[in-house]
Amino acid sequence: MNQEKIGKFIKKIRIKNNLSQSEFANRLGVTFQAVSKWENGKNLPDILTLKQISNEFNVNIDEIINGKQNKIKIDKLAILNVILIVFVILLTFVLVFKNKNLIFSLNEIKSSNNDFSVIGSVAQNDVKASLIITEIKYNGKEDNTVYKNLDCIIYGKINGKKVKLSECKRGNNKTLKNYLENLKLKLDNYNKSKLFNESDIYIEIKLDDYNLKSISYIIPIEIKQN
Repeated sequence: MNQEKIGKFIKKIRIKNNLSQSEFANRLGVTFQAVSKWENGKNLPDILTLKQISNEFNVNIDEIINGKQNKIKIDKLAILNVILIVFVILLTFVLVFKNKNLIFSLNEIKSSNNDFSVIGSVAQNDVKASLIITEIKYNGKEDNTVYKNLDCIIYGKINGKKVKLSECKRGNNKTLKNYLENLKLKLDNYNKSKLFNESDIYIEIKLDDYNLKSISYIIPIEIKQN
């Protein structure tokens, strides 16, 4: 899932409808700063906003996720009607089989850890899946500690084994709140069954203070089914 490509496609939708960033934002009930971040590939709309863009501007969600419009070309050189009918049927079958892997379903994610709220979404089809986490917020007991090192890693338990799937940029000399403010996590092009059917996905946040004490938070990730 290419955030920059998605952002350019959203910008194309806005310009096609002769809307400024502010006007586009008002249609969706968001700030123009949010629209600017989408178009610059710095962030992505959440699942509800993606669905709203799809409905408001008559664009398929899979086109937004792929960052381009689906194009189906039909051969116009058929001479006889019977041959044309057979050709169209065969061509339709081929295109459906070929393009079914381009159609994504979107689901929000949640976590059972009450100390953290997680905002993100999963885009998946029969072949691959992508997971994007745009916000992790700490809701637990107030913690103003400045930590020496802060790490955030996505793990999966696959066939009973702990496997590192993705990690974010390490933080230094920050509080937990400050570290999480601009945190983004992404898993891209994973085999769907491997990622979601055979594994337990969770985020582990590790904090090391200046007294050589370590704290570890485990945040299980679940997919909300629409």
